Amino acid sequence: MQILVNKKIRQFFIMVLGSIIAFILISVVLIALPIDHAEIYIMVSALIMGMLILIAGYWYFRNQSKLMEHAITQMKEYTSGNENSRIECNDEGELYLLFHEINSLVSILNAHTEKESGEDGVGESHHVFVHPGMHQPVGHVFQSGNVVDKEHEEHGECAEYIYRSHSLEC
Repeated sequence: MQILVNKKIRQFFIMVLGSIIAFILISVVLIALPIDHAEIYIMVSALIMGMLILIAGYWYFRNQSKLMEHAITQMKEYTSGNENSRIECNDEGELYLLFHEINSLVSILNAHTEKESGEDGVGESHHVFVHPGMHQPVGHVFQSGNVVDKEHEEHGECAEYIYRSHSLEC
């Protein structure tokens, strides 16, 4: 796990670490100098440090939330039939690696969809097999199951698997 690869995570840690270091330096200076009521100033600086850490956390998690919402929107667009929908994955980090893998899966599904639509006219009738709540790309999965049904009816070893895969509720 490479936590500090992502620029935003690095910025978050730098903000938190900077707040802690600033608090320590202010506390040392207040203790070293003969200042009346230094403990009050140290408490105030501790509260400011806590607020800065909370602000940094809020900033980081708000950005992460926006990023996830955008990714979810892009995935919903794809499942609604927009085959050109992609998630931005230009930054470094594990989350962007996940987004890249999702985009790869979308490309693979699109390639299979194009391949199926060119063979035996199977892709022409994909709307027949689509569940009412599902859209075109997911419908191809059900259609592939029906093709497998027809090809492997005589094979007893596949019959149970096919029966179970089609008996699942969506």
